[in-house]
Amino acid sequence: MIKRILRRIATTLEGFFSKSWLNPFATLWVNFRSLDFKDAIQLPIYVYGNPKIHSLSGSIKFLIPVHRKMVKFNYVQMFAPSGQSLDSEILNTGTIVFGGGCIIIGRGTKICVNSKAELRIGKNTKIA
Repeated sequence: MIKRILRRIATTLEGFFSKSWLNPFATLWVNFRSLDFKDAIQLPIYVYGNPKIHSLSGSIKFLIPVHRKMVKFNYVQMFAPSGQSLDSEILNTGTIVFGGGCIIIGRGTKICVNSKAELRIGKNTKIA
């Protein structure tokens, strides 16, 4: 009886800690710092966990009409490589262009776009 209860608690905790949790403050910060207001209000970029945001003085653009949850940043992907225990980092002083679809940037990813540089991430891309 007790063993069954402990197993159920352990399973619940494992499920909770293996999933990404949406960080509402970082999500608002990234969207309103990097996008025009009319695009930012749609919240196309969702930020998970506690990534390190070094700079967002650059810009982010989309090649298709903006809608909610187009990009998942610092997202935990099941069965992804071992770098998933590290939080992602971003330094954007240039331009990041997203091609559209569902773009997932997994945990442990470092993105650095220098001034006058452009990073293009294509449609339905997954980076882990």
